[in-house]
Amino acid sequence: MGRLLRGVVTTSMTIAACLVVASPARAAQADVVVWGASINSAGGLWVDGTVTCTGPTGNAVVNISALQVIPRPSSGSGSVTVPCADGPVAWEILLPGLRGDWAENYSVTVIASMSDGIGNDIVSGMFLI
Repeated sequence: MGRLLRGVVTTSMTIAACLVVASPARAAQADVVVWGASINSAGGLWVDGTVTCTGPTGNAVVNISALQVIPRPSSGSGSVTVPCADGPVAWEILLPGLRGDWAENYSVTVIASMSDGIGNDIVSGMFLI
């Protein structure tokens, strides 16, 4: 009887060990980051950052809007398409001022949104340019 019980315990432990399955890797979260904003020599506003897609294939569309109220109103918007990868991908865009040139030494509010067809994200920030 002792040998039979030992055989059942050994068989049960072997089956239990075979049923342990690794959990699947967690899908990446869609993410957009704005690193900064600066004025170029022609008066345009450079905005740059990174985007992280939910997967390594496909494309992400990044939409950017910028607004400067003081000392005079100026705004601009645009979009850029970037290829998705396994990690963050850099992007940059030049926004001309639609209601006037961007003014140096004043703040500008930047709103960035992204979508890769599966996930999306939105972020805003204020930068001194």
